[in-house]
Amino acid sequence: MIHSVDEAEAYLNNLPFVSRGDFISRLELIKSALNKLGNPQNSIPAIHVAGTSGKGSTAYYVANLLSKTGYKVGFSVSPHLNKVTERTQVLNKDFSDQQYCRYFNDFLAELKILKLDLSYIEFTVIFAYWVFAKLKLDYIVIEVGLGGRLDSTNTITRHGTLRLITDIGYDHMDILGHTLPEIASEKAGIIHVSDTVVMHRQSSEIMAVIQKKVKADGAHLEVLENDRLKDSKLVKFQQRNLTLAIRAVNIVLRRSHKSPLTEKQIKEVQAIKIPGRFEELKYKGVDILLDVAHNSQKLKTLSDSLMDKYPNRNYVLVIALSSSKVDNISVGLISITSSASYVIATSFSSEVSEYKKMVDPKVLESLILRPGLEKRFVESIKDPYKALDKAINIANQENSLLVITGSFFVVNGLRSMLFCDTK
Repeated sequence: MIHSVDEAEAYLNNLPFVSRGDFISRLELIKSALNKLGNPQNSIPAIHVAGTSGKGSTAYYVANLLSKTGYKVGFSVSPHLNKVTERTQVLNKDFSDQQYCRYFNDFLAELKILKLDLSYIEFTVIFAYWVFAKLKLDYIVIEVGLGGRLDSTNTITRHGTLRLITDIGYDHMDILGHTLPEIASEKAGIIHVSDTVVMHRQSSEIMAVIQKKVKADGAHLEVLENDRLKDSKLVKFQQRNLTLAIRAVNIVLRRSHKSPLTEKQIKEVQAIKIPGRFEELKYKGVDILLDVAHNSQKLKTLSDSLMDKYPNRNYVLVIALSSSKVDNISVGLISITSSASYVIATSFSSEVSEYKKMVDPKVLESLILRPGLEKRFVESIKDPYKALDKAINIANQENSLLVITGSFFVVNGLRSMLFCDTK
């Protein structure tokens, strides 16, 4: 019996984080489990979101916009940033600890009957579908965890499902492939017969892959040419994510013969704070920005966004990366570090799951150092909390912005401490 969310997280952390077997056979196992549970994933219309960059923000915007139009919406984010309860949100709120534990225990009882050996990811995905079906929601918004074709979320086969594909770039290449067409093919794997696919126009090699999959499955593709909002204060990449979300929600409204989103609803959604996505806060007089930019594409976008929003302000950078992100990260790493007044390479907290192997801070420091960037502006501090303390002191002295970025794990750990101290 689970009595608290901490106990639930401890239970989940004792499971293997990712399945170690063949991806195809594991996906078949998930399908079998869902079938035994009555296929909850197909009981509610879904908006399924895949992509390399922007899928988390886009999913947040979709869930919030749908809620503003009066729908009761379930939302599953992957990975979560603060608490595991983020993976089963309803009306853009986590369950209370008591509610979460009640559902968790009921689900465990059902799993006991099925006698399934699940990984952390598989458990949380099936649990989210199961809870949402129990609550008889109007819509669910599901963020893909990794790739698409073989991802644990790729079990939604309801006719006419809405699939969103955000910007595609290089990430998880050991699993998804080493070329953009290969990676795009994995992302396009979420497309099924008669679906509607919505995306911004991307490079011709990516579009060719998506169009081929859409044609093969008799799906419908809507391509957005505009990614800007009038008079918006959002940085450009968030405008791009929000315009995609707006198109998706307007499709839902059109299908239901409802009026499109109003300017008021769109303006209100621009004010929401998305955890770890260009998230701003103030701590001990220092302006801090948190962003989970953990691949080259995201780091370059973050750098461009900082120059756009803070063109005349220096920033101190704290960064940690997982070892799987080192390949093809040089462009993004150069971009984000070149404009920083001081860079501290650090690590994850020792409390995080062992499945993620971090880049040693000294190795990361050596990757950052290059001709033109003097060593006195770059250092490595293994303890992330000591790295944060030093960065805060430097930012205070320089009146600089403090940027914390890289792996979800370092952003999560430092974000939790910052918010805990500001309460």
